[in-house]
Amino acid sequence: MSATGWGQAAQQAEQRVVESPQSIQHPRSGFYGHSFVAQQKAMRNIERQDKLVNDTNKLLALVANFNQTANKSGTELSSADMAKRVEEIEKLARSVKERMLKE
Repeated sequence: MSATGWGQAAQQAEQRVVESPQSIQHPRSGFYGHSFVAQQKAMRNIERQDKLVNDTNKLLALVANFNQTANKSGTELSSADMAKRVEEIEKLARSVKERMLKE
């Protein structure tokens, strides 16, 4: 992807914020009549989703910041600094992906 393509993606990422599942529906609504185990499972799932939302928003911010820094004409990042930032982004992205696949 070209530099302008990454810049546009970063701007779009800055504008997007993933909505928390709790903002859509209260976590305790509809639990009456369900077993305690089902309630606990549902609460763990909501906590997992909230963590995913927070990490996804953090990932979007890291990528946007990296792209802004990389696109500045007056600022040059050292290869070590760039590698460190890319490694941090990759690690968080892998973590989010793994947690999305788990139930």
